[in-house]
Amino acid sequence: MESKRASNIDVKISLVFAAFAALALEESLRMPVYDDIYTAPGLFPAFLSFCIVVMCLALFFMGRRRSKLQGEDKTFTSGDASVIAIERKRLFLAIGIIILYCFVLLGSINYTLATFLFLSFMMLFFKATKLHWILIISAFASFAISYLFGKIFLIPLP
Repeated sequence: MESKRASNIDVKISLVFAAFAALALEESLRMPVYDDIYTAPGLFPAFLSFCIVVMCLALFFMGRRRSKLQGEDKTFTSGDASVIAIERKRLFLAIGIIILYCFVLLGSINYTLATFLFLSFMMLFFKATKLHWILIISAFASFAISYLFGKIFLIPLP
């Protein structure tokens, strides 16, 4: 019964992600081509968007096939409703953390510190691993991103 719901969710989510990827593909193909097609700024986003569309369609067809093989079982218990409510709260809290990072932290404190705090809190929130590993991974990732984009690629960070 659980995999039946999972396959239905796979079908729905794959269509949503495929729609967003198709929109990104269309926008990246609109980008101007200056000298050569291989130097166009939209080439890499178009490639990634195309790959995401293909993977989403594969997930869609696999989910459809799995749901047909498992038959129609539509039982829904009160336990399922409480799990859905908890997961919905977690989703909105994660979206809130992302919005806080983008619109509050990035403008007011150093980029490296903001990224460290964001990564640490998100990994704690999703219980990724032990606390000391979370801090090590967050520190390494935030310093690596800051150094790579700020010093090597010379891209100004917020």
